[in-house]
Amino acid sequence: MKNVRLLAVLAIGLMSVMSVKAQSQRMLEFQMMMSIHDTTYKNFIKDGKYKEAIAPLTTLINILDTTTICQNTELSPEMVKAAKADYLYDLACCYALTKQKKQALMTLEKSVDSGYKRYDNMFNDNDLVSLRKDKKYQALLAVVKDRQPLSVLRKSASYAPDSIKMENPFRYESKESRSLSMVREYFKLDSVAGQGDELSKILNLLHFAHDNMRHDGGNRAFAEMDAIDLYNYCKTTGKGINCRQLAISLCEMYLAMGIPARYVTCMPADPLDYECHVINTVWSEQLQKWLYIDPTMDAWVMDENGTMLSIAEVRERLVNDQPLVLCETANWNHESQQTKAYYLEYYMAKNLYYFVCKKFSRFNPESDYRPNPVEEDIRLIPVGFVNDNWKCDTTTDPEVFWAKPETQQADDIKILMEIRPEVNYVTHLYTLAELGFSDSAYAAKYGNTLPQAAIDTLQKYKDCLTFGQGEGGMLAGPFFFGVSAEDIPNADSMQVVMNVVMNEGKKANAPADVMAAVRAIADVYVAHYDAYLKNVYPQVKADMEERRQLLSKKMQEQTFVKDWERVTGYTWHRGDYHWLLYRTGQKGPSYNNLNDSTNTVWYNQDIDYQLAMFSHEFGIFLMQDSIDSIVEEFKEYTRKLDSDCDLTYVPWSAFESLACWYNCKIAGRETADYRAFDEADVQTFCRIFDRLSKEGINDPAELYRKGIMEYLK
Repeated sequence: MKNVRLLAVLAIGLMSVMSVKAQSQRMLEFQMMMSIHDTTYKNFIKDGKYKEAIAPLTTLINILDTTTICQNTELSPEMVKAAKADYLYDLACCYALTKQKKQALMTLEKSVDSGYKRYDNMFNDNDLVSLRKDKKYQALLAVVKDRQPLSVLRKSASYAPDSIKMENPFRYESKESRSLSMVREYFKLDSVAGQGDELSKILNLLHFAHDNMRHDGGNRAFAEMDAIDLYNYCKTTGKGINCRQLAISLCEMYLAMGIPARYVTCMPADPLDYECHVINTVWSEQLQKWLYIDPTMDAWVMDENGTMLSIAEVRERLVNDQPLVLCETANWNHESQQTKAYYLEYYMAKNLYYFVCKKFSRFNPESDYRPNPVEEDIRLIPVGFVNDNWKCDTTTDPEVFWAKPETQQADDIKILMEIRPEVNYVTHLYTLAELGFSDSAYAAKYGNTLPQAAIDTLQKYKDCLTFGQGEGGMLAGPFFFGVSAEDIPNADSMQVVMNVVMNEGKKANAPADVMAAVRAIADVYVAHYDAYLKNVYPQVKADMEERRQLLSKKMQEQTFVKDWERVTGYTWHRGDYHWLLYRTGQKGPSYNNLNDSTNTVWYNQDIDYQLAMFSHEFGIFLMQDSIDSIVEEFKEYTRKLDSDCDLTYVPWSAFESLACWYNCKIAGRETADYRAFDEADVQTFCRIFDRLSKEGINDPAELYRKGIMEYLK
């Protein structure tokens, strides 16, 4: 028993709920009642009056047994049960200290049955010394021991490939970006890293972050989430920062040195345990593997031969009881040395149950001043594990989550012209239902392949499905872009994809009318897919094959990957670039990006225009790592401007214009995209970019930012 306790799990839960929203009068009364009895029993224990503490403890337990507070507040039944287990444990201690052994054992059993799991406390607690030789106590202790982190981890399910194979979701900001170049220069990282081999540089950067940024797990620094701001916060205030902020800082330092890295949130299995730990995974070209790096503890982990291990390998060795060696430097703030027994076998064993990462490793990844949607995250969980504390994309495939960074050279990058059924099926539906796409010749040929009832259903939700100029209906994302990007061989696989869409809607608490629309559209997508694959797609594919071959040949003659890297100073890190050709939709939004290296396009356009747009879209993707956050910033900024006209188009217009400007520089002339984007006010923006460039501003992100400000004047 701890002589000074909080309201255990319950009090923490109540306070967290209260901090989110104002509570009902009933909740406040409940908290007050609990607090009075909790304070009373704690004071008795502090004064050694264990017999007197029994009554208020019993009252607390009775309140928790009879309360219905969970029915109309955010306080969960699991939280109440955990609090009850702690109170029962303290009550058992009081019985033991007042020589009521039978009552002590009965109450301790109730505590364990309620989920008590503090093994070290129960094993070492002198309050229970009178019970230690009793077989009942020993049996209960064994149950609690089985709840220890290492035991829980070893009982976790295995991983497995996903039902739908996921492409490598991870990207890494280029070291040439303005922000990371600034990090490298600010910290003099070349000097910090030293002249040794890659592993020595990785460890030197780890030591630097650990030694210069103190850890304080209870403090989330009021600062931007980047290495420079967080470092200055530490130096200015003398305070520490939490493990997430430390790992973000070190991640940026590695990225600034051209070393792929991520910060990984390591999570426990228990949904009521919110104490996670954030560390880094760092790619070693030398070892061709990811490495486990913890800036909070200045720690890495090795096998019995001294080879540095990855996070995945550390977890696997804990599960399989294989040798692990914790580095000798492992410490907390140079104040306490870390041991293998505590740090690895208890603390990290608890927090290596599942993992969460950002898909894009970048400078300032979690700014308080821009949206941080869950779509940017992905987690790796064991098969069958259910925990909704972190709602984001999920995989059970470690090969996806720990995928090797893609680092092709410009000479190795292939521009691939492909014909796939998914985007052709989607544009088939969009064209026949006239959802922003039209093609009279195609409709005349294939209009009878889709029943009128299906067309009517899609037209009913037209406003939700259409899109253009970077904006779109609320369901365009999953039903156009999402389906087009998937690998869907048949209607059964389409049903799996649709189930995912519907489950995401449920998780987001989508309104009933939206869920009805999702179900209706999903039914159309599934019902007619197999017939399309059999009766339409073979002819559609044959119609495009000659054009695909011509475009592939033209692409082999292009050098725009090198050209774009040369004019922007940025480096392409996303592997091969894919163009998916679709047959229908002559009139409609073309050049639609599905992910960070895949575009869709109507196949039969003017060749010169297509080549210009292929280059244009590649440039958009190359620059977006550095510019996307600024786009969001200016979207919000233009919404708030006091103006007679709508200026929210400006961020989109400026980005397209910047791509046109660079495209003209590469070609040495006006390109077809420059002439095509009339609605983007390209000419005005390009004159601004010309002037800024002559003033010595050459970084694309800086040109974009200053260009918008000049334009808005």
